Amino acid sequence: MGTISDPSIRETLLNIAQQIFPIGISTRANLPPDAANWPWRASGQALSLTALHTIERFELLIDGQPCDEMLRVRSNKIATAPLWLDLVLPRPADWRTQRGLDEAAVFAPVDSDNFVIATEDPKSKIKKPRARAEFYTACWPLLKAAQATCLFPDATSWLDFAKNLYGDALSAWPPTAATKSSDFIKRFAKDIAICLLDQENPLLPADKAGELWQRAVLLEIGEYRHRHNAYDPKQVQAAVEKFDATLTPLL
Repeated sequence: MGTISDPSIRETLLNIAQQIFPIGISTRANLPPDAANWPWRASGQALSLTALHTIERFELLIDGQPCDEMLRVRSNKIATAPLWLDLVLPRPADWRTQRGLDEAAVFAPVDSDNFVIATEDPKSKIKKPRARAEFYTACWPLLKAAQATCLFPDATSWLDFAKNLYGDALSAWPPTAATKSSDFIKRFAKDIAICLLDQENPLLPADKAGELWQRAVLLEIGEYRHRHNAYDPKQVQAAVEKFDATLTPLL
């Protein structure tokens, strides 16, 4: 890793994430019969962001996205000349106006929220695509400065801190910065959700128990569908037969 070289920033991120995602053991009544065998329940280990290596997974998400930068460069190139790949039309403006279209073509994945990260330039007020590494690297000094100006006597203060980030309300992180604190907290929350739900955390064990740890949050919220979970006709037939065998004596 190495994306976050300052341990204090990593600790700050963990405290913020714990306020946004206060995960734990579910107390709902409709748990499946095998819930007691889920490794975190069977061992009595707390289900937490720390146990799930969430911040470490977040760092890997940043480090493992070199394609973000390639997409950013390509997106900017196409935005400058949206029809640069079309070598068939010698006069594309005429072709478009003849069909009732605007003379100039527009390539706008940023405006339509189809780019991973896009933030508004404080000066031009134009949204520009950003790579994760570029985006977060610019945020770390501002986050550290904002945290240094706050007092945290108890855990609830971190929630207030997160709310102030969302409201661009911290003087050490002015809304005129290249990246606003509201942009940071919204992107950070989305990426932590990805880390908790994508079932691709290489820091968890690569065994049967590890597969359950990958799905821990999904299981606790009652979502049992998951990636790579496929059923063939034989499995479906066996499930139907088991259902019939259970139901028939009750009729």
